[in-house]
Amino acid sequence: MATDDHQINIWKYRLRRRLRALLKGQPPFADPWKCAGGAVAVIAPHPDDEVIGCGGTVCRHVQAGDPVSFIYLTQGEKSRGFAWLTAEQRQAKRRQEAEDSSKILGVSDLVFLDGADGNLSDDVVLAGLSVKVAAELQKRAPKVIYVPHSQDNHPDHVASYKMILNLARQMSPVPLIYQYELWSPVQADFAVDITRKMPRKIKAIRKHELALDAFDYVDTMVGLGAYRSGTMLNRKGYAEAFKLSVIADSNPIETQKNTAAEA
Repeated sequence: MATDDHQINIWKYRLRRRLRALLKGQPPFADPWKCAGGAVAVIAPHPDDEVIGCGGTVCRHVQAGDPVSFIYLTQGEKSRGFAWLTAEQRQAKRRQEAEDSSKILGVSDLVFLDGADGNLSDDVVLAGLSVKVAAELQKRAPKVIYVPHSQDNHPDHVASYKMILNLARQMSPVPLIYQYELWSPVQADFAVDITRKMPRKIKAIRKHELALDAFDYVDTMVGLGAYRSGTMLNRKGYAEAFKLSVIADSNPIETQKNTAAEA
């Protein structure tokens, strides 16, 4: 154990040196974020995904006047937290936690669907869910959709991305798809500065008590945000990283090049 701790300390020291070298004497990189100028939809396979993956960016959309909707594909009944609760009790608690968390982020348009937690990769389950998601997207006609990235280390997240990509191709106009990271890093195209929004993001994730009973998302979320800020924006704050999905009739590359001061 002592040897393991020593190796971890060495790794942390090397990481700090690398970040300091990257930041020293260099100006911050441009923040490519801009408001959507219309509706934004965030696809969350489970309650809390929307906070961890893009909660700070959502705050910027809300402040800029973009209508934001959270579409929850499951109600997170398979979470390991509060093991004494029944599946029905767990669903009810996670839904209430999502509602409380969303208020902190400034989002009131919430859609709770009935996908099977842990089983979204099943073709039959996904086909039925896809019809419901398509109907919700049609109502809102989002210009931007956020969804977990295609290589994330969770089958529900990967299935969600594939479903959204297929649905987006059928929409007119075709929305921009921004992939966010959760259980594994995304090969990011850009990062959004959320330094001023991080306190609100932390407050929002703390509402997800059931999930936090199983895993400490707070420290990992904050650490990832600091790493993305340092390595992608050359800053000492916090950032969220995204990958662009290029779909016909959309031009995300040009959107990426546009810059905006933080809202």
